[in-house]
Amino acid sequence: MSKTPTFHWLLLLLLVCPVAQGDCQDPPAPGVIWRGCDLSTRNLDGVDLRDAILNGAQLVNTSLERANLNGADLTQANLRGANLHSATLREARLVGATLVAANLRQANLQDARMDRCNLNRANLASAKLMGASLYKAQLKQAILTDAILDGANLDRANLSSADLRGAHLTLTTLKRAELTDANLSGAHLNGARLEKASLESANLRHADLTGASLVNAYINGANFEGATLGNATWVNRRRCKPGSVETCR
Repeated sequence: MSKTPTFHWLLLLLLVCPVAQGDCQDPPAPGVIWRGCDLSTRNLDGVDLRDAILNGAQLVNTSLERANLNGADLTQANLRGANLHSATLREARLVGATLVAANLRQANLQDARMDRCNLNRANLASAKLMGASLYKAQLKQAILTDAILDGANLDRANLSSADLRGAHLTLTTLKRAELTDANLSGAHLNGARLEKASLESANLRHADLTGASLVNAYINGANFEGATLGNATWVNRRRCKPGSVETCR
């Protein structure tokens, strides 16, 4: 079968108009293309990188404090040890990115896509992650104290030994999430979905689980001292009575 004229036109367009490639020496600016560039250890504090293309970039130990990365594409970028303190990354794409031991304190990651992101030992204290997607993300030993994760998707995420004291997780989904040995004391889990999550040896002292669902969750050794359980759905599908504390009545 002969190739159609449409095919030849498409082939010609690909040859004449290749995928845009940036220069790694280009100065920081909104929309800059730094795809695959090695920017490790650079000081990019406060720069405006809105909608920048940084997929596959090397940003190891790079300082991006207070940088504007709203809408930026950081898919599979390496940000190990990077400093993103108070940076804004609203609606940024960080799918498959490496942020091991990165500093994201007080960063704004609202509605960011962070599926399968590696955040082991990262510091996300007081970070804003409302509506963010962290499906299958790695957050082992991560610091999430007072972080705001309301409405976020953490299904199948690994949060073992993570510090979530005082974290806001209202209406957050944590189905099949790994929370073994996690510290959730004082956390706000109102309406959270924890079906089949592993909470073994987790600390939930004084956590608010009002209206949460723990159906088929694994809770061996978990500490629910002072936890609010009113209207929660317990592991055996039993609805806890209003006013239930520590035990599902």
